[in-house]
Amino acid sequence: MESEEVRKIGKLLEPYVTYDGFNLWDICFGGIYNVFLKNPSRKNFLFTIKSNIIRMQISRIHKKRETVVQKELKDSDIFALTYDINHVHTIIPLLKKFNHEIIQFDSPSKEITKKTLEKLSLPYLGLDSLMDIEMAEKLLAADKFLDGKWKDFESDEKIKKILGENYEFIYDVLKYHMKTRRRFLEVIRMELLVEKLYSLKKCKLIIVSDDVNPLGQIACKLAREKNIKSLVMQHGQLVGNPLGVISADKMVVNGYADKKYLEEMGAEVEKIIVTGQPRFDKLSEMNLSKSLACEDLGWDKTKKRLIFSLQMPTKGENVTVSAAKCFIEEVNKIKDKENYEFVITHRPDFDEKFLPTIPEGLEIKFSTTEDIHKVILSSDVYITAFSTLAVEAVLLNRPVLSINLDSNEYVDYSKAGVGHRILNAEEFLPRLNEILEEEKFKVAREKFIENYNYKLDGNARERIIRVIDKLLL
Repeated sequence: MESEEVRKIGKLLEPYVTYDGFNLWDICFGGIYNVFLKNPSRKNFLFTIKSNIIRMQISRIHKKRETVVQKELKDSDIFALTYDINHVHTIIPLLKKFNHEIIQFDSPSKEITKKTLEKLSLPYLGLDSLMDIEMAEKLLAADKFLDGKWKDFESDEKIKKILGENYEFIYDVLKYHMKTRRRFLEVIRMELLVEKLYSLKKCKLIIVSDDVNPLGQIACKLAREKNIKSLVMQHGQLVGNPLGVISADKMVVNGYADKKYLEEMGAEVEKIIVTGQPRFDKLSEMNLSKSLACEDLGWDKTKKRLIFSLQMPTKGENVTVSAAKCFIEEVNKIKDKENYEFVITHRPDFDEKFLPTIPEGLEIKFSTTEDIHKVILSSDVYITAFSTLAVEAVLLNRPVLSINLDSNEYVDYSKAGVGHRILNAEEFLPRLNEILEEEKFKVAREKFIENYNYKLDGNARERIIRVIDKLLL
């Protein structure tokens, strides 16, 4: 099935997937597209997961009749609602300017966002803290509601005939969302939490990052009902994501390539504003010297340095793990290793069980606490699966190798002229040598900046602030 066909099926499924006026199929379309359509091999992995975490939380609050201590919420013109620590970093530049509150939707066990914002003296509220007995009771009812709707769908011979050859696909998707993983129940919880938030906290503008995720869509749709303006900020790569519908009043994007992609996906052009990415603003002031970066880090400036960014793979996804395995195995084949330094970077919360085996005798430096931009500047080539740090590497005048052995969905740095995309492991060393020996990859940098960051002038934040000012008028 094509993505647009899958989106349209939401209308047909309304009797089974509508809750409190929300079409749950439409809200979850991004995940349906990414897991079941773009990467269908992932669904077998996902079906083995049982969703007990939410029901345990509901049960704990409901059975013990716990009194949930509600934080006093102060009204403000603006607040930000975001999904995880990566998205928080996108919004932080604006928060520093306004000192407005960031509200985080995260699993109760995660503290990384809270600690990050505490270090920056920025206010924080975990959305889960708004859960109360009334909400737990609503979720218990919603759980039964989903059970009933799933049984209705399974027994409906008419819908089976209407869907025809697509029935098996739709059946698998609904089974995951309504029975196995209960993803729809998580979405209902988000809706209840955001509704509660809006009832406790009055504001004029909500900022979200990437409304392809259900939280952003819910926040923007409910905001519209309450006459609250909404703005979505691009966080990561748009290419490959089903972003034909923008839920917010406006969306600020990094560059013209992002705007073009949204237009091709059918998004409303008048909602899209190209501003650049505010978290890249500080790069405009950095000295691009490799020698200076090496001196600051205490690293050998004479070595050819290859930096690989290791990412935490999403459930069932293999692109990041296969890229890391390719990098390790291929650099191990380099004969004059004494002239090289191989560095792997990853976030502090990376689970080392996803790190491929490192061959005996291969020396790799791990960098987890050093300034990532200085680490990139100390390098000769930046390598990743699909981290947006690759964009920052180009902004810092370093060529990029992206290893996409299991997918060609991501930004093609070959077409952009600033590096190469590796689709087969045997291409790695020839492409690496080409990059190390030629300067042509740095020539295309200015056009790349226009396409993927508009301007590297340090003023992206100010451009977004002007958009915010207009929304608040």
